[in-house]
Amino acid sequence: MKLADEGEYTRCWESSSDSLKNAVERKDFVKSVSAARKPLGKTVSRVAAAQRFAEKMPGAPDGQYVLVEFKTSFE
Repeated sequence: MKLADEGEYTRCWESSSDSLKNAVERKDFVKSVSAARKPLGKTVSRVAAAQRFAEKMPGAPDGQYVLVEFKTSFE
């Protein structure tokens, strides 16, 4: 999240899991995250609001996942 807040979208992709890298090319990831994130402005606050465990995720191999939901405020 810190890298995304700092606009370091390429580094986000580089530090992500192999499954994400195999599913999404770097340039497409950077373009998509940048388009979604930039209009929101600077992050003012972020708090983990909920988490849940899953063994299945759409488009991902079965495994053990933790989904974390954040409450975030932007400028």
